[in-house]
Amino acid sequence: MRDWLNNSFGYELSLNPIDWSGVSGVADILMVFINIFLLATVWHGIRNIRETRKSRDADMMHLVLEQMNTLKPAIRTLKEKQRHAVIDWDQDEEACQKAHEISVGLQRVGYLGVTGMINKRHLIEMWGPTFVEQWKQIEPYVRRVRVQNKEPADLAAGAFSRKDLERFAGMSSKYLKRRYPAVSRKFNIS
Repeated sequence: MRDWLNNSFGYELSLNPIDWSGVSGVADILMVFINIFLLATVWHGIRNIRETRKSRDADMMHLVLEQMNTLKPAIRTLKEKQRHAVIDWDQDEEACQKAHEISVGLQRVGYLGVTGMINKRHLIEMWGPTFVEQWKQIEPYVRRVRVQNKEPADLAAGAFSRKDLERFAGMSSKYLKRRYPAVSRKFNIS
């Protein structure tokens, strides 16, 4: 090959004078810079993922806030009805309608919490007491609906209707009793 290069181009290739340890040192320094660049991009990517997660949680919390605000009138109406007398779920059509509205809304929000689509701790801290209180209030209605749908009345027995509402109310109850023992009797679901 040397002869061919020399005859064709008039150039003689000589590899002996190159200091290969110097080339190796330059390659090592180049690899250090490449690794630093890769670490910086990984760090930046992790930061972006965290920010995206926070943004998604904020968007979801906004949706939950809207859902909870739409439920306030129904919750208020049902509280007023229970303040005056025990609700007969077989006779009081307005109470059943309000309980249906509340249970559907809380089921949606509970699904977000149970599946982890939103930070459970934030959701429980903000609306856990509401979930526990509303579950205690509409539990007889939900059990009645389950029986009408030919499902088991209890979640443990395989009930499907409003399962995320009941699960999230139970999770909220446990969390709130553990976190706030001074008022834990208010968060008891039995």
